[in-house]
Amino acid sequence: MPKYKVYQMKLTNEQVDEINEQGAENSSLWKFYSDANMFPDGDKVQNALRMGLYDHMANIEAPNMDQVVHIGNGEHDDEIEHLENKFGRKMHTITIGDVVEDTDGVKWFVNFGGYEKV
Repeated sequence: MPKYKVYQMKLTNEQVDEINEQGAENSSLWKFYSDANMFPDGDKVQNALRMGLYDHMANIEAPNMDQVVHIGNGEHDDEIEHLENKFGRKMHTITIGDVVEDTDGVKWFVNFGGYEKV
């Protein structure tokens, strides 16, 4: 069965400290992070990937990408290979703005209507 890579955007403890020091209303990082999470598009996702806001959080074996979301959002934790990551946290359920890399190495982000190519 194909294995898909799941990337999620989170903030490191250091980034959270930086935002708290500046105040969310003054932090360009927080403004970008929250905008890219709530209203993702290909450019924002590419920029967040370049900025290191995403990390490879897990691998999921699934017959297709639609099942990746199903497995990543259900009671299937035993089917998810959680990876150590720079955030020190486990993958959260798959949601808008998350990135799934297919078996050809192409990255897709989850959007309101399904997947869009990064």
